[in-house]
Amino acid sequence: MIQAIALRFGYVESAALSWFVFQPEIAFKTKKEAFHSLAEYLYQRFMEYQYHAPKDCCSFSAEDPENKFCPKCGNELRESGFDYRAWVEYLEYYRTGTCDGSRYNSVDNTIGWDPANFGFGIPDKNMIIVHENGIEMLSYAVAELHPELKEDIHAEINDCFYQDYQKIVGKK
Repeated sequence: MIQAIALRFGYVESAALSWFVFQPEIAFKTKKEAFHSLAEYLYQRFMEYQYHAPKDCCSFSAEDPENKFCPKCGNELRESGFDYRAWVEYLEYYRTGTCDGSRYNSVDNTIGWDPANFGFGIPDKNMIIVHENGIEMLSYAVAELHPELKEDIHAEINDCFYQDYQKIVGKK
């Protein structure tokens, strides 16, 4: 049973000192199931954060497909696509930000991951511990969950990290 996931960002000497730790409300049977659940949770939050719903003033401008932004409020008129660099910055904010800023207690937290509720008494066998490259490992999981993003993500990540990802999700 997997009860928590702890990740560090960065690689070798640039690895972060602090851990990015999440504990779900329920335990998962496999490492892959747990890691994919966390990756999907973060991906959905990221896409919410990246996309701003159009306001009333946007409807007239949106009628013309040439318009990309509303001239009155500046909102993007079409749904934003996945931007890997913005994804990296978003995840880095979780590591360096605050619980309040992470919106962990939002009412729409249906998956149940909570960055502020980590029970330190969990045995290592019930955790996924990623000592470095946490962002890349989460990115590989997102690419598996959303194949349409695979090319965008894999173009940004060194392939040597894929073996590390397989070690994380390949074991039960």
